[in-house]
Parts: sequence; structure tokens; C-alpha cells
Amino acid sequence: MEDYPFFPVFVDLSGRRALVVGGGRIAARRVNTLSQFCPNVTVVAPSIHPDIAALAARGRVKTVARAYREEDLDGAELVLACTDDGALNAAVAEACRERRIPVNDASDRSRCDFLFPGIARRGPVVAGVTAGGRDHALARRATEAVRRDIVRILRLNDPLELVTGFDRANLRFEVRHDHNRNEELRLLLTERAGQSGIIYCSTRSTVERVCAMLCESSYPATRYHAGLSDEERQKNQDDFIYDRRPIMVATNAFGMGIDKSNVSYVIHYNMPLSLEAYYQEAGRAGRDGEPAECILLYSPSDLFTASRLLQGSYENEEYDEQQRAHLMRQSRKRLDMMVGYCKTTE
Repeated sequence: MEDYPFFPVFVDLSGRRALVVGGGRIAARRVNTLSQFCPNVTVVAPSIHPDIAALAARGRVKTVARAYREEDLDGAELVLACTDDGALNAAVAEACRERRIPVNDASDRSRCDFLFPGIARRGPVVAGVTAGGRDHALARRATEAVRRDIVRILRLNDPLELVTGFDRANLRFEVRHDHNRNEELRLLLTERAGQSGIIYCSTRSTVERVCAMLCESSYPATRYHAGLSDEERQKNQDDFIYDRRPIMVATNAFGMGIDKSNVSYVIHYNMPLSLEAYYQEAGRAGRDGEPAECILLYSPSDLFTASRLLQGSYENEEYDEQQRAHLMRQSRKRLDMMVGYCKTTE
């Protein structure tokens, strides 16, 4: 299950100091969102994820590359404990509770929704804010079902809902039913020589295979997935951003916090697990406002791969059988909608 960039707060974030303990992938996803609302975010961790480093380079966050110390809490007004060490997360959370500092303990999923119970697992809620005596719920990519849950769980009485548009006229979407996916991909890249683009693959092994195939064919490609070292991910990311390697082959681990406006195309080598995920990833094209292409190479075999990924996504989570069955049903519905989109001919 995707760890949505969720951070619940109950104060106006402007002018507040937020502390993030941890610098890994999950921290990077949440820091990216938090920094959009809070101008004073400090990340403390011995190792800083490349996406966080990219945010720091643009001045959106501050980083301290060392182990957490309790004095780091001095002056903090909300804290995200998001390390790979559950004991450390719990220690940070306990220290925050003693100081009466709002804290999100990522090591304990039951506390991820400590302010608004139930929302963290239902959808991509970004923040709940109380300002001026009124409750606000801010979300992105919130489907109608998620919006209903927000209203119900927060007990909002006839709330005013403002839903912004998501249509981007400069993006052209296309699904190709390929017979030879590799040949189709090489043809697409040859036609777009000199342009920068992202190729999304569903698994790390597919990233490795596709990137190797492109490099052997003299395409300026590089790769990105969570199985690479921090140093290689940073180097490959920089090569892509600065157009030394304008073709990035990646899993969905790539993209959060990446500020590159001249991406002319996003190609999905495999079908994503949901329309929401597809639109988010495809939306990394054309951020400069210029025409851009979003192309999905669909094959019926994608359904088998997607089903296997869905099944595996819940095996290591601490859900009981009823919760797991419910989550699988919801994920299958989203996958069915994605397949329906791929098969639509109009």
C-alpha cells in the first residue's frame, strides 16, 4: 500500500518550525508535502535521501546530516519521527509527548492518524488545519469517496467543498497496444531524440533490463529505483536533471521532489496499478507548459504483474484478515478501472 504523503497538523503552519527525524524514502515523500505548507522545515538524519537533498538545494528545507539529539526538539512546534528504527521513532514520540509537541510517529501506524483517526489509510490527505476557529481539510488527488470520508470522520457540517481542476491542456494521452514493447519503445525514443523524458516500469528488474537495452542501443539513458545505493541514485538523478542523461528509466520511487520542467514525455512501459497513480506520474511531463506526451504501452500480461504486486503489497503489513480483504477489494476496483482505461478505444 502506498505510503501517502500524509502529515496531520492542527495549527497554521506559516511561521512554524517543523522537525523531521529521519532522511529515508518515506521521510522524503512526507517532507516534500510538508514543505509546501510550512516554510521552516529541518530534517535531521545521518543519511539524507536524494529527494530531500534536492529540496534543500532549492531552499525549501534545511538538513542536518547527523544522528538525532533530543535538543533538536528545542523550538520545534510539530515533529515527524520517520526513521527506519522503530525504537528511535518511539523515543522521539515519547519525548514530544512529554514536551506537548504534536508528533507523527511513523513506526506505529496506529498513530499516523492520531489527530484524525481513519483518514491516513483512506486516501492522500495532506493536512487538516484549524485556523481562525474553522476546520479545514486539505487533500490532493482526493476521489469522491475519500472526500466523503473526510467529511464523515471530521464530522464537518455541510462544508464548503472547493475542488480545483486537474485537466492540463498541454498533455496528450495515448495508449498503445504493443506487439513488441521494446521495438515500440525504441521507435518512440528515436522520434523524440534530443528531448528529455521518463520511462516508468513496474519493477526494479524491469528497470534494469530496459535501461540496459537502451544503453546497448546507444540511447542516453540512466536508471532509478530503491535498490540502488544513495550515491548512485543521486548521481543518476543529477545526470537526468542536468540533461547529461536525458532519459530516465525508473520505478515509481522516482519523481517526488524532482524539479525538472522540460520533461517532454512520460512513457509507461507497464500499466500502473490505478488511474490516480498513472495521472500523478504522467503529470511530471510538460511542467513548462509546452506540449508533452503521456504514452502507456499496454499488454494483457500487465494484469498478471499488477495483480502480483497488489498481493505482495499487503503481505508484510500489520493488517488483520478483514482489513487485508477490504484493502484488496478496493485495490482491485482501482486496477479494474485502470484496465478499463487501457482497453477503451474511443
